[in-house]
Amino acid sequence: MKRLISTLVASSLLGAAAVGFSGTEALAQRGAPAWGSTDCTAGSVGLLDYAACVTAAGNDAFGPTGGPLLDGLRSGTLFSGIDTSVFEWSFMKSDDAGSPLVAGSDATGSWSLAGMNLTGPFVVSLKAGNEFSAYYFNNVTEAISSGTFSTANNRGLSHMTIATAVDPNAPQDTPEPFSMIGAGLAISAGAWMKKRNKKA
Repeated sequence: MKRLISTLVASSLLGAAAVGFSGTEALAQRGAPAWGSTDCTAGSVGLLDYAACVTAAGNDAFGPTGGPLLDGLRSGTLFSGIDTSVFEWSFMKSDDAGSPLVAGSDATGSWSLAGMNLTGPFVVSLKAGNEFSAYYFNNVTEAISSGTFSTANNRGLSHMTIATAVDPNAPQDTPEPFSMIGAGLAISAGAWMKKRNKKA
């Protein structure tokens, strides 16, 4: 009987350890991606000084919800010491149909955005080979719509991803009551003048 109880206790402890390990592994997979072997500082995106960079294994972004890059940004685990979870993130990829982002496919090249500028915190990610390097920019003082790049592992660029941040707590521009009244008066005066000119 003691042997049966000992076996049951040992089996329970072993099972609990296995469940604990798989839970930790699952949390790691949902947060930061597996780190890559290439030093991200070997690459660049030809812009201002980036605040942080990281290289991770695998693909950076896929599907409509993002993948490891956006998961890491939304959870705040991608860049050490930088809490990116305070922002709402969206992304675009250079290889998506209809994307405003265009980038070359060599290890070095240029990129551009059609009809838009980067102005707030953003991340530029270069996917090359079996890893990606992500560069975080937060002190942007001018609108940016193009640049150059160089992949960290010197492989051809598979695609570039740009993730842009929106501060959900930023004050929203709302029309002032007096400007709305002024616009209404101007429209009314214009309509009255037009009607008056038709009668004359």
